[in-house]
Amino acid sequence: MLKTMLKIDTRFIHKDIRKRADDLLSPACNAFSELVAKTCRGREWTGFWNYPQQQGYEVNKGIDSYISTIPHAYDAVVLLGIGGSLQGVQAVHDALRKTRLRLLFAGYHLSAGMTNAVLEQLEQCQPLLVVVSKSGETLETAVAFRVFRNYLEQRYRKHEACQRTIVVTDPDSGSLRAFSNANNCQAFSIPADVGGRYSVLTAVGLVPLALAGYDTTMLLQGADAFYTQMINTDNPAVIYAATRNAAYQADKHVEVLSYCDPHLRSLAAWWQQLFGESEGKDGKGILPTTMALTSDLHALGQYLQDGRRNMLETFLVVEDMQSASTQVPTDPLPAVGQRQDYLANKTMQELNAIAINSTRLAHHDGGVPNMSIILSRLDAYGLGYLFAFWQTACAISGALLGVNPFDQDGVENYKRNMLALAGKSGLESEAEKLRSRLQ
Repeated sequence: MLKTMLKIDTRFIHKDIRKRADDLLSPACNAFSELVAKTCRGREWTGFWNYPQQQGYEVNKGIDSYISTIPHAYDAVVLLGIGGSLQGVQAVHDALRKTRLRLLFAGYHLSAGMTNAVLEQLEQCQPLLVVVSKSGETLETAVAFRVFRNYLEQRYRKHEACQRTIVVTDPDSGSLRAFSNANNCQAFSIPADVGGRYSVLTAVGLVPLALAGYDTTMLLQGADAFYTQMINTDNPAVIYAATRNAAYQADKHVEVLSYCDPHLRSLAAWWQQLFGESEGKDGKGILPTTMALTSDLHALGQYLQDGRRNMLETFLVVEDMQSASTQVPTDPLPAVGQRQDYLANKTMQELNAIAINSTRLAHHDGGVPNMSIILSRLDAYGLGYLFAFWQTACAISGALLGVNPFDQDGVENYKRNMLALAGKSGLESEAEKLRSRLQ
């Protein structure tokens, strides 16, 4: 296992599951080899593997070159997208919290209140608008694009509004590509062989993150390190995929990702989409859910400890959060009962580690097998490494499960219903049937 950036701790996986996992290591390694060789099921969607070397660095140079030529000052970036078009960017932003300007998010809901709240913030800013959608037809993002495009045109007039609009979409077709061509807006391409939830390290993530001032080169370098090292070293993605599939075979049908800091909430949501959308098919798959330590221990902790024993728990542990640690001062309370001087001079980071280890032990003793993903540090490099690790592990895990981890036909069902009920041309017959069912 790699010692410098990421390792897997399986000490608290139950013995029967560990035995199953050992038996799955060989097929998991085969699945990894097929991924690298692009001979796996769904191979037409494996462009994410080794993307930094294949395209990422060149794409990033082009983005940096464009940023240097932007003709208008800006101090805010509004990202419109949903699912994989947004969550990776939100994960980086919330985890690192180091940017020279505001990064705002919309287009992932149909809430008038939240949309208006972003519009109100823009009155104090000079914004750029980034819209990410491969087809341009995703309803939530399409609605937001109309709202924010209208706002820019009313505020700046059409010419400057177009200069403040950046499109990330299909390289050749779709309504957003047609819009950018017709209005001379800057456009970047989503690779044809990379699906949305695997796209954070492509222009989908690089464009808004670079505009917001994040070090996208370091993000790519972290991912590049994973891809390079995995060819010649023990592979934590193989271990993780084998262990979670072993747990699934032992009737553990829910995986809880427990994370150690509220700033990792969006990263956990990104993980949840990655595995949920990749594996929830053909009546199969582990249901991914998340838990924030220690706050959710006061809400879900009882269930984890004593509820149904159909769960696997994975802890995301960061050894260095790259932030200042607060030291606990001496107990200020009067000496009534037991004073808490044992806490004095400990750091909150130390106590956080104690909370994690205490929870691992308690849940293991309560019958919940658990493992830990231990990341050395949380910075752009570490996040790039983690993204590459999880995407690779998901591809391997889906192969072990016997599903295509790169398609998502089930997601299209609700989308088609929405388009029909909203009045999209050509779907009138479907809309009529849906309305009759609702009545």
